[in-house]
Order: sequence, then structure tokens, then C-alpha cells
Amino acid sequence: MIAIGDKVWRYSGFKLDGGYPKRLTIPSNIHAAFFLKSRRALVFIKGSQYWLWDELGSAKHLQLYPKPLAQLIAGLPPDPDAAFSGTDGHIYVFRGERYWRASPALVVEKGYPRRSRELMHCDD
Repeated sequence: MIAIGDKVWRYSGFKLDGGYPKRLTIPSNIHAAFFLKSRRALVFIKGSQYWLWDELGSAKHLQLYPKPLAQLIAGLPPDPDAAFSGTDGHIYVFRGERYWRASPALVVEKGYPRRSRELMHCDD
């Protein structure tokens, strides 16, 4: 997923998914975003709040947002720098030199946060 301005492009592999780009109805200057497979929706994070954007949802659905990020996944940091959904089903959220890994059940796993260098296999 790539978000620029008020539009979002979604890719499967390296191929643009049908019907994209689509117009977003969320605040500009988001901090991070990821695809939440269990809800088939995009999650946008800004500060300590999140928006759930369901491409099939109505405008009324978006009126329920923003919500506190802790209601979605407790233990994530506010103001993340980046996030992504891994092919392993986990959600990875980055802030500074640390990252958090949440399970598909939306729980931050024990032992996190960790240094980002560990995930990227960077040498000291």
C-alpha cells in the first residue's frame, strides 16, 4: 500500500490491485499505515490515534474514527515512524531504533520492543 495525499494505491506483490488508486477520507500527514487482514481494511496511524479505512465501507463508518491506538493494539508506541503487515501475519511497527511485533490476534508479543537492527539483520 502506498498513500500519497488523498489517494491510496494497493498492490498484491508488484501488481496494482483493480480499482486503485482510491480516494482517502482520513487526515493528511499520517505517521504509519498497514493492512489489517482480519478486517480487510487499512489502518492509518497519526499520533496515538488510528483510522480504519474499509474500501467497501460507507462514510458513516468513518465517522466512528479516530479512536485511541491502544484500543486496537495495546502497547504500541504513539507517533510511529512506519508500519507494515508481514507475510507471516504479524504487524510490525517502528519508532526510532525500535520495533514492535503484534500477533494476528492484535497483541504485542513478549520481548518487544526490540532493536530494528535485529529484524533487518544489520551488523554493529
